[in-house]
Amino acid sequence: MTAQPLRTHTPAGEITLPSTIRGIRAALPEEQRAAFNEAVENADLREVHAVLRGYLMEVVEQRDPQMNVAIDELRHQEQVRRSRGERTA
Repeated sequence: MTAQPLRTHTPAGEITLPSTIRGIRAALPEEQRAAFNEAVENADLREVHAVLRGYLMEVVEQRDPQMNVAIDELRHQEQVRRSRGERTA
């Protein structure tokens, strides 16, 4: 089974994002990869999606710096959700 990359539109135009754990790891700067591995390998099954989303948002920031404002808002929403004890789907 081969995962297809994700395509999304940002203020900078269309960007392509990885859709696998391996792809996200490869897209991160080398100095972040060990922390990524640690976070994914130690994530509870109920939280692994949130961990992956967080790192994928970092990849988006690298590819489109204008997304920082939107990503900061998404991070804030995620923190609020977690503080309320809500789970991700």
